Amino acid sequence: MTRKPHRRSRRRAAAALPPAPARRRAAAAMHTVHRAAHRPVLPPYGCTPCGVRWAGGEADCWCCGSPASIAPARPAAALHRLLAAPPTAAPARVAA
Repeated sequence: MTRKPHRRSRRRAAAALPPAPARRRAAAAMHTVHRAAHRPVLPPYGCTPCGVRWAGGEADCWCCGSPASIAPARPAAALHRLLAAPPTAAPARVAA
């Protein structure tokens, strides 16, 4: 059977904890670091008419052949622009 710690040592343990706002800020910082570590990396190029994104050295759309219409520094901005663009039909392919 284990004994409970003496009342004085329980008080000392409670005093060792930082105040509640500091604990909340520390927890928020830890969650932010965790989310930032697992953020997906999106491709840097996008074509608004086709609604596709790609990465690599080629800056032309693989679907319609036109140059990339989106090459932003922030991937979230590119995704937002693609989602905000009105839907359009993909260009018709000509049989050779």
